[in-house]
Amino acid sequence: MKIVIVHWTDATIHGNEVCNQKDDFKPESGISCGWLIKKDKKGITLALDTFGDGDCRLVETIYMKQINAYLILEVIPKEKT
Repeated sequence: MKIVIVHWTDATIHGNEVCNQKDDFKPESGISCGWLIKKDKKGITLALDTFGDGDCRLVETIYMKQINAYLILEVIPKEKT
């Protein structure tokens, strides 16, 4: 199994109240981390939880054009004693 750490830039909602045009409106950077579900030329899909039968939950896909950097790590399960 693999986990992935993704540093990416997302669109930003600047609140639902009055904004001043002098405010610094810009996208925001963030970091997401989870189980790697899929990686292809379009993006990276990760999940908070994954189960042995292929089920997963809280799944997020990040568009490759939004990704600044990512790191994929192999997880080797420890055998139960």
